[in-house]
Amino acid sequence: MAINLLSGVNLRMTKDDTHINDIIEIRPPELYSVPVVCTNGYPVTVTVKVGDKVKEGTLIAKPSQSKGVFVYSPTSGTVVSIVEKFTPTGMKCKHVVIKNDNLLQEHNFPEMTDKSPKELLKRLAISGIVDANFGGSPTYLRYTLNAIEKKFNLYVTMSNTDPYLTANECLTLNRTAEVVGGAKYFASLLASEFIVFVFTARARQAKKHLIQFLKKHEPNLKYKIKTISNNYPSDNIHLLNEKFKESRNMFVETYGKKAFVEDAITCFSFFNSVEYGKPNMYRVITISGNNIIRKGNYIVKSGTTFQHVLEVVGVKTPDKPFKILNGGIMGGLAEYSTDISCNLETLSVTFVDNTEYSEAKESPCINCGKCVAACPMNLLPNVLDDYCLRRKTFDAERYGVKSCIECGCCSYVCPARRYLAQRIGLVKRQVSRRKGGSK
Repeated sequence: MAINLLSGVNLRMTKDDTHINDIIEIRPPELYSVPVVCTNGYPVTVTVKVGDKVKEGTLIAKPSQSKGVFVYSPTSGTVVSIVEKFTPTGMKCKHVVIKNDNLLQEHNFPEMTDKSPKELLKRLAISGIVDANFGGSPTYLRYTLNAIEKKFNLYVTMSNTDPYLTANECLTLNRTAEVVGGAKYFASLLASEFIVFVFTARARQAKKHLIQFLKKHEPNLKYKIKTISNNYPSDNIHLLNEKFKESRNMFVETYGKKAFVEDAITCFSFFNSVEYGKPNMYRVITISGNNIIRKGNYIVKSGTTFQHVLEVVGVKTPDKPFKILNGGIMGGLAEYSTDISCNLETLSVTFVDNTEYSEAKESPCINCGKCVAACPMNLLPNVLDDYCLRRKTFDAERYGVKSCIECGCCSYVCPARRYLAQRIGLVKRQVSRRKGGSK
């Protein structure tokens, strides 16, 4: 699918220097409620039962099929219940509830003495790392599906264009060695000739820092630096100013080869899995919004509720209306309850007050075409919205609903304030999870 490089939107940044300060691990809650299924919906088998003692890193769920994800306990403690709850993306699944015993007991992977591509792929497969930008699929799937053909280059996005997200840039500035180390392991998996580090034009400080680090500590590493537009959502895979080839394996054609795209967060997690044997039980996420006292980037373990996050970071005006978004201000999903748990797909938690959102009612489409012009995937959001309203999922699929990346640009520019991104995203997930044929 061709890319319209003039699409997307230019947004006012509200990052508040959250990328400068180092990453903090959020205070542990008393209870973790860990979702065991990601948005891709592939089934898993829960491997623990009520009353079991677990350590941090104990396997609590494993794939029932080849495409599922491995899920690990974020704490040492006791399994107190297994309940059905909603995830941040609105899917209902089992949650393993673990009471933290504060003993800090760990269960890690064995030390890797052989770091060949074959062994790295095995470690990636069991690591628990998921592709938050690609619908929650386990990261290893893209590499397993392409394990035979070793003709790829590696792109690593090192900064974000969402007005609030800064986790990639923060890791670039504060955990540079881990990010570069993880990128080298991914490059080894792909037999990549070089690594392309991608920055937005605004991320000058992070880019300068990385170049200095590479010159000093990685003089033999073959790499390229690529600067892309500040236009949101240019830090996603499809806007690397190259020709995007639609594929279930999520790669682009560039420098005469196919290229895999990772981000700084995934590289950071892979490095810790390889070097320290750490199963992936957390994400580095940006916690921000006008209503937050302690904005910044935090290590938040899977199963931590939004309520606990709220208590830790502090709210300026708890008595006034505010909304909780799982994700950034553009693509985030509003949560109906603070009892929802963060999971491995949570890119950010945004607490916004009524100065940052409006509740204007939608009006009929005026066919202005602004949503079409803004769509970075060259879709027809107005047409898709009509199919979604009439539940014509087969027609929505024919018109590319599965290619929607839920960036929110269509809703942002719509003068009729139509809920385009929300409806299209909902139908996209329904189509993706459907096991049978379209109806």
